Amino acid sequence: MTRLPRLAVSVFLLAGAAPLSAQDSRPAKTPAPEERPELETPDPDYPSGETKEAKVTIVRAALEPGFSFELKSSRDVKFQAAGKAGGGKLRGFAEALSTSSRVSVTVTGSEEDGTITSLGFRVLGSTRQGKPVAGAAGSTFSAELNGQGKIVLLDQQAKALPGSSLNTLCEGVARGLLGEPGRHFAAPLPKGELKPGAKVRFEKESLLHLLQLGRSVKSQEAIYQGTREVRGEVLAVFKLRATTVGTGQTFVVGGELLIDSKTGLLAGADLLGALAINRGRKASKIQGEGEVRIRREVVGH
Repeated sequence: MTRLPRLAVSVFLLAGAAPLSAQDSRPAKTPAPEERPELETPDPDYPSGETKEAKVTIVRAALEPGFSFELKSSRDVKFQAAGKAGGGKLRGFAEALSTSSRVSVTVTGSEEDGTITSLGFRVLGSTRQGKPVAGAAGSTFSAELNGQGKIVLLDQQAKALPGSSLNTLCEGVARGLLGEPGRHFAAPLPKGELKPGAKVRFEKESLLHLLQLGRSVKSQEAIYQGTREVRGEVLAVFKLRATTVGTGQTFVVGGELLIDSKTGLLAGADLLGALAINRGRKASKIQGEGEVRIRREVVGH
């Protein structure tokens, strides 16, 4: 019986969950630190600002060697669950989880069609529940495709890296960019002009990479709002509402995405979602619900 809380947390981290009340597509205000100190993380620079009603042209130019950017991301979770096993009820529990990271990425190789073949990245910082991941700051990795198209993470001596909590994020970065530029950071859109109010559909795999909850996208609604200038760059603003599902899980999320129209890279995300789990059978069942805040910022150099 003592395994249930750990199991429930693992379940919700790995997949995505019976619906809770749907979130409005505008991100909710983050609780003040004194209200939720265990989830305190710095807000990205981009969320606030006026949106100008203007057309935008999506170009999605290929990323060439030498192109670099810095990725900042965080995910805050409040979660509570209860369950029963063997016909007996188990007490409920609550968890507050927080992760954040900063990674600098440089494209080091690409083909004529723009397909990226190798990357270099440096972990500037990584925390989990407010504690720095040991050895994260300053760690340097590279990644490339082998002959079978499989991604290989390498250390500074070009030796394959074993899996670890330290390089999991870098592996996700590499998986998203190698072979198909921008998939991990962008929700790819067709090239062309968009007018405010236009409805678009983001690539499902890109949304799953961003949300990291759920095995499939059940529904999505994305509306182009206009443009916003952030750090001297004019970015396209989209309002997003989506639902992802997994085994016995549903994640309903809403918020704002910023897209760099030139590269197609996701330049920012501020999303708030409701997660629910309803798994197992009558004799052994887990039910839980939680709130997930996802923030991401990509700054080009």
